[in-house]
Amino acid sequence: MWVEILLSSIILSVASAIQSVVGFGMALFSVPLLVLVGVPLLPAVFVVLSISCLSSILGVRRLRDDLQPRLALRASLSRIVGVVPGYMAALYTAQSSPATIKAAMGFAIGLGVVAQTRKLFGSPTTLPDGQAPNQEMAPYAFLSSGFLTGWLGMGGPPLIFWLLTGREDAKRTRAFLYSVYLLTIPFQLALMAYHCPQTVWTALPILMLALPLTLLVTNYFLKFGDRLEVAKLQKMSLILLTLLSAKTFLSLAG
Repeated sequence: MWVEILLSSIILSVASAIQSVVGFGMALFSVPLLVLVGVPLLPAVFVVLSISCLSSILGVRRLRDDLQPRLALRASLSRIVGVVPGYMAALYTAQSSPATIKAAMGFAIGLGVVAQTRKLFGSPTTLPDGQAPNQEMAPYAFLSSGFLTGWLGMGGPPLIFWLLTGREDAKRTRAFLYSVYLLTIPFQLALMAYHCPQTVWTALPILMLALPLTLLVTNYFLKFGDRLEVAKLQKMSLILLTLLSAKTFLSLAG
């Protein structure tokens, strides 16, 4: 039990560092590894979302001058709508075989592969600095993000690939992501706690050790994200998703 808690805390601390710098990646990185070390799927999602929510408070406070409240609220309402069917899918997946769970996580992580390929190898386009993301694609990105958050806690990729259709300042991008996490995650945590209280009790021992560690890590690494240029943020986002996708597909093949 203590080995599982210690390994989980290390995984979550590394994931917190990643999310602090690029604005996403905590669930993508940590949920598959938490399941690998023996944490059940639903408690793993609950732990990751709890830490992501509280860490987002630090991010919002640090980047408060770059917040976009109206956009964040619109995105959050759509995400909440998507969380409900996503959580129903999570209940089904949690009762499935380990192979099914692994395949589901592989699907979630690999969802952005086609978009990455198009971004990296398609016709190059030059966007001016400050270009807003494509607003026509926003509802689809927000709803699918909510569904993936409700399902596996991995709602970052749809938001990231929507943001990559524009070229906004890196601080505004990260501030948007943190504010959306902060506005939507409490709804899912309340839903999970109400529907399945055992999830909370299973997650609590890990949270007791991991939460203070991850908050310290977040507070330290947030400053590195402040120094990123837009192009570097986009490249780091794409590289991170590519590595995570490759890791999951290799584990499925094994």
